[in-house]
Formats: sequence, C-alpha cells, structure tokens
Amino acid sequence: MSSPGGAVIVELADVHEDVAHADVAVVGAGFAGIDLAVQLGRRGVRVLLIEAGRDSFDPAAQDLARFRNVGKPLREPDPEGPHNPYLDPRFRGETRIRQLGGTSTIWTGKWRLLNPLTFQQRDWVPGSGWPVSRAELLPFHAEVARDHGIADVDTLVDGGERHPLAAECAAAGIDGSLLHWQASPLRMAERYRAELRDTPNVQVLLGATVTELVLDDAHRRVRTVRVASPGGRRADLTADQVVLATGGLEPARLLLASYRQVPEGIGNAHGLVGRYFQDHPKTKRAVLRPSPALRGMADWLATDPLPRDQLLFGLSLDEQREHRLLDHAVSVRPVFDYELDYPAADVIAVREALRTRSARGLTAATLARAAAPRTLRQYAGQRVHRRRRGRVAHYATAIYLEQAPNPESRLRLGPRRDALGMPELEIDWQLSPLDHESFARLQRLLPAAFARAGLGELDFGPDELTLSDAGDANHHIGATRMAARPEEGVVDRDCRVFGTDNLYIATASVFPTGECATPTFTIMALARRLSAHLLSLRDDDRVTVTSTPGSR
Repeated sequence: MSSPGGAVIVELADVHEDVAHADVAVVGAGFAGIDLAVQLGRRGVRVLLIEAGRDSFDPAAQDLARFRNVGKPLREPDPEGPHNPYLDPRFRGETRIRQLGGTSTIWTGKWRLLNPLTFQQRDWVPGSGWPVSRAELLPFHAEVARDHGIADVDTLVDGGERHPLAAECAAAGIDGSLLHWQASPLRMAERYRAELRDTPNVQVLLGATVTELVLDDAHRRVRTVRVASPGGRRADLTADQVVLATGGLEPARLLLASYRQVPEGIGNAHGLVGRYFQDHPKTKRAVLRPSPALRGMADWLATDPLPRDQLLFGLSLDEQREHRLLDHAVSVRPVFDYELDYPAADVIAVREALRTRSARGLTAATLARAAAPRTLRQYAGQRVHRRRRGRVAHYATAIYLEQAPNPESRLRLGPRRDALGMPELEIDWQLSPLDHESFARLQRLLPAAFARAGLGELDFGPDELTLSDAGDANHHIGATRMAARPEEGVVDRDCRVFGTDNLYIATASVFPTGECATPTFTIMALARRLSAHLLSLRDDDRVTVTSTPGSR
C-alpha cells in the first residue's frame, strides 16, 4: 500500500500488497489519533493511521467493541434507552464508536480543563498525583483551543471567578469553573478527511483491528503490529514508533492480549495494566430552588444558545482539603415555567438532533414530539416564551463526581473471544469507601454552602442519595495510568509504556486521576504534547531507522 504519488485511505480488505513501513504507526482514528497523524504528517513524518472501523458506521466493526460488565453496571447499547436521545438509535448507549473519527462522531462538544489540584498528590486520596503539572499542559491546551475555535484558555482558567455572584461564592467556600460548549461539536473525520487524503506521507488503513503487538527478541521494542479484518484479511505492519490512541478501554486490552512473548502482557511487570479503572459517576436527582439573585441570572446560566461557557459550581479546593473530599461539580440549568408542562426529553432530543446534524435522530425525535397531545399549542407557547425567557421555576442539576483511584476497579481479559480471536474485555467497575464517604459528605456540605452564598436551596431529596443512584459518564480513565516509576503505573510522563522503547499510549487511560471533568480537552493536549515529543526524538537523531519505506 505504498503511496508515492499521494496519500491513501483504504480498507485492509482491499489491500493486496505490503503496507509501507512507517516512522510512526497510530492505532485508532479518533480525537487523539487523527490529531497525532495530522501534526506529525505536516512535519514530514511517515504516518500509518490504523482504524478498526470504516469511513462510515459498520455494525460488524462496532460489534468488536463489545465488553462484559462484571462490576457496577456501565451503559450498554440500547436503541430505546435514555442515553443521548437525539442520536441515531444505533448509537444510543454506545461507549465508543469504531469508525473514522471515533467517538467524536457522536460527541456533544464539551471542553473543560482539569483543575490544579487534580495534578497534585493529595494525602487523603491514595494514588493521586500526576508526574506532569497543569502548567506543562496549558501551552498544548492553548494550541488545541486555537486550532478548534474553543474559548481562550485564559478564560477557562479563571473565567469561573468572574460571574456576578463570584465574591459571595468564594466567601461561602464555592469555586466556579467554566465548561465551553461548541455550537457545532468537533467531528475529526469531517474536519481532517481531506488533509489525511492529501498528505503524501500519511496512510490511513480502515477496517483493521489490531489483535497483537509483537516485540523484538529483547522484548523492548514493538517489532510488528498485527491487524485483522472481519472478512478474514490479516497483515503484519511495521513502524519505528507505535502509539495506541484507541480510547480508554482498548489499550489495556491490547497490552494484556499480547501475552505470547511475555505471559503477563506488555508493560505489566508490576500487574498494573487494567487496574485503577475510573469513570465519573453522575446523578441528576438534585433540584436547586433559586434565590432571587440566582433567578435573575437565568440568561447567564442557560445552556443555549451555543456556543457558550457554562458555569459549574463546586466546593473550593480549601474545602476539599479540610473535609477530605474528592472533586465534584454541579451544573445548573434554568427550567422556566412554560417548560413544566412540556415533555423536556422530546424537546431536548429535537434541539440536540438539529445541533449535531443527526438526520435520523431529528426524524425520530420530531415524530415523538408530534405524537404528544397539545403539540401545536405547546410548541407555539414555547417559541413565544423562549424569546422572552419568562420566569424561572427552578434549576435542574447534573452532578459529576470524581472517582478515587482504586486498584480493585479494573479491566481484564475474559474467557470468551470475539470474531477475530481477541479475548473479550471484562470491566469490573468498583467504587471505594472514599467514593461513598465523599458523596455522602457532599450532600451535607454543598447545600449549606449554596445557602451561605445566597444561591438558594439545593435539594437532594428526602433521603440521602447513594452511588447506586449514580450512572456512568462514559469517561474511561486510569487503566494504563501515568506515573514517575514503573512500580506505580504503566506509562511514564511522556506516555511511553514502561519497559519498552517505542510504544506509547495517547488516551484518557493514562490519567492517574480525572477529577469530575470531561476528558476530551486533556486527551487532545496530551496527544499534542506527545506529537512534540516524537518530533523531538527525530530532531535529536535518537530514532533508529531499521528499514526503508515499503520494506517488511
């Protein structure tokens, strides 16, 4: 599949010759993978971008992403389920998408920075602390923000301190932070397909699931990347450097499944691959009955029109230290009087389908809305009131919770195999006593802080909620965690797998902790930082080229 005259986007099943040797093989064509391929390709690096899915959605490829829950339940595919009602039913409940563009295909466009405490070692949170600081990552966040039209990073760093009630919140022990919503969520395939096709030194191989990484005789370097397609085509690919950018679940699965040379799996000398798996438990069970001051901030706190910076509330870093809390945040959305009789789920589904340009989702949501009684009168009333906003009845909330690192929360290989012979992934999502204690304390401390700040009454209901009431946020974190030493993690501060010389991971699975923030912005910043690192290796002449283009 050499491409002397131009780039190639081709499916493995259609390849009838050797795939050219690459400087860097990137496995996974989602947020991180495409960004790495583009950044390296622009600087003359020969890149092979390997994607298990196709250019459009393919159920056979998607079936290979299935896993088995053996712990606290995670969302599963369900066309009639409650998750993302605006999406095509095929995507509802999916945790990641195998397709060119990856999960960016269905992403909702939320960008948020991790706060400084996340990167620090907290004595009350075992396993906390990153080997890199937020200050080291901010320049890469700024690059990503510039390239994708996100709010200025400085605004996201301190914008939560500028809202009208900032002084009252600070005095009450509440910090504000911002989450940036894009008007049109970044779709990596749409944004970069033409560039990938037109960059001569970038090759894109679709329908190619990596089934094994083969090491050299010294077990230090990945010598071969083995791929297979559902149609039976198999191939061995080679590159000087290999990056796993496959989302938060597959890196651990692939390292563990590459056990023929090292029985415990690659990078697993200390038994840490797959451990410390985290997600963000979340609940929408609380209601905020606003004070007059907060009631008047409806335009400031509304989530539309987009783009906008949404304000999140959480207990301050000092409060977290004092009460030994994990980092949790509450988003609030005004619910107007006219919406109380309006089927909100149907309305949201229509609006989100329009925003995300989902034709199938729009058709389904519109039919559901049309079938509801009093549709025309309600729709007309809504349009009138939306222009004037009207009175705020209350604020709906979404509470995102940090999960503490827990070695018993883990990914492992199951006894069954998929259609390509890969061991099935088992997910044993486990919450720790610290998770439960922190959530219980939050329900006592946060309403009191809201009252002191003059925000209103935050009501969790008559009975204390438990984490059994919380679902997952589809944020897969921690299973190949970053650390300063191999005894503490799977990758080093450059995202290189310990014990290897040329294998890297660029996903949220390298986060040692993930507070309660959506991980996309940090994934992109780490990918941008990794591309700079790989370029520096070339500049320093420390990459050993062992074969020529087209050789095997």
